Amino acid sequence: MWRHNSSSAKNLSSRPPHARPSEQVGYERDRDQAEPRPPCPHYPACHGCPFLQFPYREQLAKKQEIVARALHEYSSLTPVEVPLPVPSARQFGYRARTKLAVRKVKEKILIGLYIPESHEVVDISACPVHPQPVNQIIQFLKEAIERF
Repeated sequence: MWRHNSSSAKNLSSRPPHARPSEQVGYERDRDQAEPRPPCPHYPACHGCPFLQFPYREQLAKKQEIVARALHEYSSLTPVEVPLPVPSARQFGYRARTKLAVRKVKEKILIGLYIPESHEVVDISACPVHPQPVNQIIQFLKEAIERF
């Protein structure tokens, strides 16, 4: 179970999209509970899904809060009430478009996302939000590049 750390009230995630995995802020794990394990082999190294460690409804609420805070930066938009995002019928396999970086590190081909504020690549060759054909193409490209 994750609970809010009151010393960082503005933080909505235990790992904001711009932070490295070691920079845990805003939420902390209750000592008596096992750490939640999101359904992704790339978590927590990948920053593509910053709220993945939270239940889906909580993810939607966090996204709602981000939009509300962004709108409230403008006085003319302060009265706008931001509704909860519409839940998707599919939480996985939905991402139809992706832009990935390619790097070779110590004879290993990495295809994935940049770690924010760096040129380091996190390999996401089995990303659960990509449709299976995208993951298959990524795997094919990795093998083809290795042979080259």
